[in-house]
Amino acid sequence: MGPYDWNVDDEAWAPKDEPWTSTETYLVAERGWMLHRQGSLPEAAVLFRGLTVIDEGNAYAWKGLALALDGMRRHAEARQCWDRVEAAGSPIDAWAGRCRCAIALGQFDDAARDLARLESSGDFRAAAPAAELRIRFQAATAGGRPR
Repeated sequence: MGPYDWNVDDEAWAPKDEPWTSTETYLVAERGWMLHRQGSLPEAAVLFRGLTVIDEGNAYAWKGLALALDGMRRHAEARQCWDRVEAAGSPIDAWAGRCRCAIALGQFDDAARDLARLESSGDFRAAAPAAELRIRFQAATAGGRPR
């Protein structure tokens, strides 16, 4: 057997019985973000989806998956991921992401609800996304009338 030969029955290819370490998770997430930055969104989505299977409460992985799906214009799926981000304890990111998806889907009532949450949160981290999304919302609704 040569150095590039392998057998799927080898123990090295068997699923892990022990949980992933934080280093292993970090390395996969870092690769996902690198692919995302390069525009390889489907590949990034696969890695982030894998991380969400390993740890369903990983807000970082759900956020990566949501952003990849959003970039692929799969807004409805991305919106479901933002719900998981919120459940994992990252509401500011979730409200902003869900609002962006709702605007893209033309669901302006939902967008307005998440935008209001951002604007009234009192968290300084919400100020920039709220301002950007207010402009997007107004442009999409032409000052109150959906276009």
